[in-house]
Amino acid sequence: MEKQKISGITLLLLSNATVGMTLLSLQNSFESPGARILLLSIGNLMASSALLSPRLTSRPIIPTKTRHLRWFPIYATAYSLIYGLFAAFPAAVPLTYIGCAQAIAPVIAAYIFEGYRLHAMFKMVLDALAVGIVILFLITRSGESTIVPPGGNIVVVILIIGYITSQFAARQLASVLPAASIVPRLAFLNGLFLLPIAIIIRPELGLNPLQFIACALMLGCALLIIQVTMFAGFQRTRPALSGVIVATNMPLFFIIEDLWLGRMPSITSAVLAASIVCVIGFRAATKEQ
Repeated sequence: MEKQKISGITLLLLSNATVGMTLLSLQNSFESPGARILLLSIGNLMASSALLSPRLTSRPIIPTKTRHLRWFPIYATAYSLIYGLFAAFPAAVPLTYIGCAQAIAPVIAAYIFEGYRLHAMFKMVLDALAVGIVILFLITRSGESTIVPPGGNIVVVILIIGYITSQFAARQLASVLPAASIVPRLAFLNGLFLLPIAIIIRPELGLNPLQFIACALMLGCALLIIQVTMFAGFQRTRPALSGVIVATNMPLFFIIEDLWLGRMPSITSAVLAASIVCVIGFRAATKEQ
């Protein structure tokens, strides 16, 4: 059991790091919003080609447990909302917002995933503290630079709702299906849902088709790694623990973003970002006692 927990933590941390670098690469890939969304769509469709793997050909393309089928389009809808916004409007949805939404979403989603053993008042205090830290972090970041645009509260709310939905759907799927069976099917739906959005926006590639396909292939490999490690990590860790690991995206993403832009990460932001991980970690540890 201990080895399984350690492997789950390792997989989730690997997924977090890969997500941060992949999102920044996507955000800086093309000037055209439509081209970025098309790249994300084609990358997901290429990742779904794992359905043709010999290991999976013995399994039905559509899972036999039909009562769980609804979670596939629900996850894909949330995914398209989150990363479609990120790819289309990089100025309005910086990587910092993604990290904040991922950090606070498990706090809210935990009400759905599991019951609490703590006194209700203590639970509310910890939750309020976590939300307050995230708000203070965003205010601090807005004052430090123009990376985080002011007045973007509505964007954070949309991202949080999207992440709560996607995490809940992901856990429902991970509880009944192996990661190798979930990932290619979700990747196919993600790509399918994003494709009409990209076509409507009319992408301007600026590259020849072979270069674009090469970029999409690399993105598809990264997406496959992210999804496999994420679902495998979810299957090996309890929701409370995985919520703590996901919360590490808040300090990780803002540090990656600052370093990418040639800035030294702020000590104040680093302390606040680390604080959210500590609060969520304390909450999870106390809960399991």
